[in-house]
Amino acid sequence: MTFTSKTSVANDIANGTSMANDIADGTSMANDITSKTSVAASTINRINMANDIISGIANGTSMADDLTNTSSMLNDIIDDIRNGTSTANDITSDTSTANDVTARP
Repeated sequence: MTFTSKTSVANDIANGTSMANDIADGTSMANDITSKTSVAASTINRINMANDIISGIANGTSMADDLTNTSSMLNDIIDDIRNGTSTANDITSDTSTANDVTARP
């Protein structure tokens, strides 16, 4: 084996080592990408859960608003009943007075 062929073999070994290193680097990068993809998927799941919580809060707030409106309407009805009762009492009183006047000689 001549010096030139030994140099060529050495160069081939060096090139092979360089390729092996490139493959190792590529494998490392692929592992990093896999890890980051997993983290991204986990983050997306957390964002979706947060959105579900926000949606639930919004729905709860809407229901609370509905209950407040219903309560307000019920209070209006109660006020109307009280006013009606007061009016009925006034009519009863007026009728009693009219009866008293009618009954006088």
